[in-house]
Amino acid sequence: MVIREQLLNRKEVDEIKRHVLATEDKVKRLGVSRYPGAGENALTGRFDIFNFFNSDIGPLLEKRIKPFLDKYNFFRPLSIQCWANTLRKDQGIKLHHHSNDWQQFYCANIFICGDQEIGTYYVKDADPEHSRNLATKKVIKKFKSVPGEIALFDCNLPHYVKSNPREDVRISIAMDIYQNTIFNNTDRYYVIK
Repeated sequence: MVIREQLLNRKEVDEIKRHVLATEDKVKRLGVSRYPGAGENALTGRFDIFNFFNSDIGPLLEKRIKPFLDKYNFFRPLSIQCWANTLRKDQGIKLHHHSNDWQQFYCANIFICGDQEIGTYYVKDADPEHSRNLATKKVIKKFKSVPGEIALFDCNLPHYVKSNPREDVRISIAMDIYQNTIFNNTDRYYVIK
């Protein structure tokens, strides 16, 4: 299941866009990309090096994400890993999931800007009694991107973003959210008590 809800207003979306673009090169210089599924030297690949909650947009993200997670009864303390994705022409994010096989957690994406029609695709196993796609035994659901909208989903749900066909950059904010957990690595995780 994917929960989708408007989280940010237009002004907040613009503020996040400006910040991500202004800090992108600085974040990339912190270390090499560790995720090959988004292309060489992608900001996405610095997911475990820099947390955007620890940046100038951190207070805004916390102000918006806390009530959202409270609404869905998330248990505190929360440890949140938060990174930005910048996809330029011909860049996408390959099919992946965030599960680490040792802890259950949730993931979230907030679409900031770019071609809304690219969307995000979520893949789940088909129900054999109700699926028309028995050849692959998978159901693929595309959600059109809406600026400021958050999508919340289980860490085991595979998802991907097709290549950006436009010159305009596609920006999103991504998160892994761990309940009842405090990780000591404060560069990677932001704690909400």
